[in-house]
Amino acid sequence: MPSVKKFKEQIQGQKIVEVSRRAKFLNIQLTPVGDPQGKAYNLLIHLRMSGDLLVKQGKIKPEKHDRLIFYLTPSLSPKGRGESSSLVFNDTRKFGRIWLTDDMEKVLGRLGPEPLSQSFTSRWLYDALRSRHRQLKPLLLDQTFLAGLGNIYTDETLHHGETASAVPLGFGDRQTS
Repeated sequence: MPSVKKFKEQIQGQKIVEVSRRAKFLNIQLTPVGDPQGKAYNLLIHLRMSGDLLVKQGKIKPEKHDRLIFYLTPSLSPKGRGESSSLVFNDTRKFGRIWLTDDMEKVLGRLGPEPLSQSFTSRWLYDALRSRHRQLKPLLLDQTFLAGLGNIYTDETLHHGETASAVPLGFGDRQTS
């Protein structure tokens, strides 16, 4: 993790080119403005339980739980009208995390497949569940097994499927499972 000084040096002059998501991480892809040889970064944000990311227009006064404020260049503001704006990371309980990296794999490399990705198939799920002997709910919450599921969605899924989450996994043949 870079120092505050190094973080400011690395992020200054970067332009937001794309915003995407991987699991529970927000990925803001950056590229250097006016310097094709400059280093591009990804700003990865995990809000955890209490974080918020807000876009605020005009001059702002930092609030009590604002942990990081990005002052956006007026010409690059979301409305494109030369207005100043800020991207504010607010986190009451300080659970959230932010990474500035030129190698996303260092942060995201161990994540499992996403439930809505093409690599997530019934065959993959069957094989992956069959090879593990853990309780189902903790396994589904394990981000290295399946990325992006949280406690609420896991509970709702297990309830909807009338599945006992505390029962250890064990399978017979694929036809009966």
